[in-house]
Amino acid sequence: MEDIRFINIRLNKEVHDKFRYASEYEGRSMSKQTIYLINKYVREFEVENGKIEIERDDK
Repeated sequence: MEDIRFINIRLNKEVHDKFRYASEYEGRSMSKQTIYLINKYVREFEVENGKIEIERDDK
């Protein structure tokens, strides 16, 4: 089973509404757009800075 983590963010109304609009434009929910953008950022970060090695805590 996939280990899922949750984050909460606070946005002002204007940014929230614009992000909702942009997400819908891209055909994604706000949640899916956030996941897409985070994954894109991590990929780009690793291209520029090398692979991020994370120790797994399988407890």
